[in-house]
Amino acid sequence: MEMDEINGYVLKSPKLKCLSLHSKKNICRTNSCKRPGMVYKNLIKNQNAICTSHYFDTPSGNQWIPPRSPYALIQEDLFHNPWQLLIATIFLTKVRAKLAIPKMHEFLLKWPTPEDVMKANTQDLLCSMENLGLENTRVKTIKGFTADFLSKNWKYPIELYGIGKYGNDSYRIFCVNEWRTVQPDDILLSKYKDWLILNEKKLGI
Repeated sequence: MEMDEINGYVLKSPKLKCLSLHSKKNICRTNSCKRPGMVYKNLIKNQNAICTSHYFDTPSGNQWIPPRSPYALIQEDLFHNPWQLLIATIFLTKVRAKLAIPKMHEFLLKWPTPEDVMKANTQDLLCSMENLGLENTRVKTIKGFTADFLSKNWKYPIELYGIGKYGNDSYRIFCVNEWRTVQPDDILLSKYKDWLILNEKKLGI
């Protein structure tokens, strides 16, 4: 699964922003760093942007903030919103990131919350998947996953409809700070974990 040319895409919505450090205001002088504290504090204040699971409720002061890596994975921008992060993994299944990421951003601009997706017209959802392949399967997965996300008393997303190891590993690495115990199969998730291990002391994690 390739992840390329994604840094230029930024969500802009009254309800949600997919924040990036690659702006003049927030850019880091080093190749890798943790996101500025104020960025995360602003996410916490924006309750509409924080759609959490039953197991994503640690105090904001102790919340895991995954370090920014040279790989610029989309999960690094969606760590604060598990539902959106998992939606991204559905878009990235069996399709190049160069094609999937812009489509995913358009999707989240139109339907930024799970409640929005549950109210959405199926044909509109299908149109949003155009040219990705497996459109009907993706829509079925998104609807089924979202319904489970809202209604099930779940701990890990692999318990939810349509979410496999890639989505589950992404959640455990980026949302709940279990990266040390995850053994990802995905090449870039593996690279991200190896990078964390290599830079653990430098990053203070």
